[in-house]
Parts: sequence; C-alpha cells; structure tokens
Amino acid sequence: MGSLKELTSSELLRMANHEFLNQLHLIKMNLDLERIDEAKAIIEQYVNKSKAYSSLNRLSLPKTTEWIRIFPYRYSAIELKLKTNIIVAQNMQKDDEIVEHLEKTIQHVYGHLNPYKEQQLSLDVNSSEDGLTICFDLQGEWEIEPIQLQNFEINVQTYEETNQSWKYVLTVKE
Repeated sequence: MGSLKELTSSELLRMANHEFLNQLHLIKMNLDLERIDEAKAIIEQYVNKSKAYSSLNRLSLPKTTEWIRIFPYRYSAIELKLKTNIIVAQNMQKDDEIVEHLEKTIQHVYGHLNPYKEQQLSLDVNSSEDGLTICFDLQGEWEIEPIQLQNFEINVQTYEETNQSWKYVLTVKE
C-alpha cells in the first residue's frame, strides 16, 4: 500500500474537488441516459454523506473531526461509511488520545491490506450527555496478526479482532 505522507491543504482541496467533479459527471451521465432514479440516488447519497461530515463540526473535537474528514484521502484503499448522531458537543481533553487510537488501528493494518479485496470502515459517532462513543468496524482482509492496543485514557471494548474483521467501541466520558 505504500507509506503515508501528510497531505497539504492544497492536496486535500484538489482531491475533494476531484471527488465532487466525479459525482457530478456520474449524475450527468445518468441524466443523459434518462436514468433519473439513479441520478437521484447519487444525489441523495452525496447529501447524506455531506450531512454526516457537517454534523462532525458540532462534536467540538477538532483533531478527531479532522482525522475522520481526511480519512478517505489518506487511506484511499479503505471505503469509509460514516454515521453520526451528535446531540451535544464534547468539550473533553481526550481529543489527542482518540485520534491516536484510531490512527494506530488503521496504521497497523493499512500496509498489509489485500489489494484484491474490498476494505470498508464503518464509523458510527454518537455524542450525548452520557459522553462519546465511536463504533469502529473494519471489514476486509489484511495479512498481519491483530494486536491489542492499550490506551488507559479512553475505554475501548473490542468485540472482534481477526484478519478480516476488527470491531470495537471507543467510549469517552467527561
């Protein structure tokens, strides 16, 4: 998969613009072929994706929000499915620890992904008066043994950890 480098703002904007133009071309193609329902479905998917990313701004965890938002550009071999339910902002001091745990998880498997298998990460981010939960569900195939990441600053409950599935729930309470 190659080594990762930090992306500049210009590179991120270029990638986001490219993705947006691809979606517009896909919509136009479907309209030209009179496939109205398909064009509407693409628009609906894009709107829902935009709403999920936009709601992350209410989280008040800038580093976690940034990590999730740029994930598709840094880790293009993994498709990201994002769901959010942000009821209250989390003004907690654990932003760095959350990002560190998410990053270590992905870094562990990314260089060992099977390029012939689809890889998908589902993140379900929920923020309420009770705190923050991030349900992490990585599906695909990687050729490295799972590891147990220890982070004493946040609570992580692992439900499955194999070479094809890694599921955990990260919970932070103020």
